[in-house]
Amino acid sequence: EVKSEMLAQSLRDEVKSEMLAQSLQAEVKSEMLALSLRDEVKSEMLAPSLQAEVKSEMLAQSLRDEVKSEMLALSLRDEVKSEMLAQSLRDEVKSEMLAQSLQAEVKSEMLAQSL
Repeated sequence: EVKSEMLAQSLRDEVKSEMLAQSLQAEVKSEMLALSLRDEVKSEMLAPSLQAEVKSEMLAQSLRDEVKSEMLALSLRDEVKSEMLAQSLRDEVKSEMLAQSLQAEVKSEMLAQSL
């Protein structure tokens, strides 16, 4: 009877240990799930912030590209103006040279007529 009681007590202790082990496992799983959910919530909360940052960077890059394009356009306009001015000066020089040539020809003709 004593052996039977000791065996029963041993079985009860073993059952309690097993139940405690299962309870601890469930608690650990629950805690791990809670940590996982907290991480997921943090990620979800961070996502809009990152999206806004990406949008801001994309907008900044777009503005930088626009400024570069505008600067290039201004540079090309200045180059065209310079080329037009140079052509105008070349035309003016040609006209002046032609005028001088004509004056010299007229003078020669007048000199020839006076002789």
